[in-house]
Amino acid sequence: MKKIVLLALATLFVAACAPTEPEIEDHTNHIVVTNAFVRATDDMSVGTDGTLMTGAFMEIKNNHDDPVTLIGGSSISAKKVEIHEVVGGVMRPKEGGVTIEGGATAVLKPGGNHVMLMGLSHELKPGDELTFTLEFSDGHTVEVTAPVKIVNIGGESYSPSPSASM
Repeated sequence: MKKIVLLALATLFVAACAPTEPEIEDHTNHIVVTNAFVRATDDMSVGTDGTLMTGAFMEIKNNHDDPVTLIGGSSISAKKVEIHEVVGGVMRPKEGGVTIEGGATAVLKPGGNHVMLMGLSHELKPGDELTFTLEFSDGHTVEVTAPVKIVNIGGESYSPSPSASM
């Protein structure tokens, strides 16, 4: 009987000292993008470098407790994907990206913060779809496929650097 008790205690000791599996955080639906659309290209879509550019707009929900920042992206259809803002009617890169607090939703819309797709490989017509990937400060990426729509940007202009409009 004494041997059985000692064997049981030894087994418990070994089990307690064994390495445990690392906890894996479930990131399913950590960041959810809804209501995404891309502006169709037109005469106003020619950038200062002569290439086509356009904006993408959407709602981004952060379902995590910690804030996360949208810092950029990529697309096989664009040379660069950046986060931009409109200030005083002038579009420009947004320093530091767009921070989305835990549990909050950021609305990226015409005339405000948006995703800028620059150096497009082709024109975008209403009814097309465009796929791009959003990159976040915590390492997450989200692939988005969005319809292309006609969007009036009004009297906005483009500034390649924040200092150009100050």
